[in-house]
Amino acid sequence: MEEKLLKIVTYVAVWLQDIGVTFIIGGLVGGVIQRFRKVMTWRKFISTLVLAGFVGWVSGHLLTQYFDLPIQVVTAICSTIGVFAENILKEIEGLISNASEWFKKWLNKKVDNE
Repeated sequence: MEEKLLKIVTYVAVWLQDIGVTFIIGGLVGGVIQRFRKVMTWRKFISTLVLAGFVGWVSGHLLTQYFDLPIQVVTAICSTIGVFAENILKEIEGLISNASEWFKKWLNKKVDNE
């Protein structure tokens, strides 16, 4: 019985490591630090935690795929990114909006030239 329980615990631990739970936790820590820096309601805090966890998870996987950094360094970077998750998301939204406007202008020029 103990061996079976040990196998289950080991399987769950490996699965959590594979999906990047350490990156999510790093992002959540960044969200908590953001709470210390700003006054926010509980609803805003929960929203910030979800966003910080997601941004930490995405950035952690990107960092591990493109750089050969130790997991501890990547998790620390995820925490820092989690602090600024809202600002990062706003910048990405602006970038996508600008790219969309540029693409519309480019497409209109192509259509007008034909």
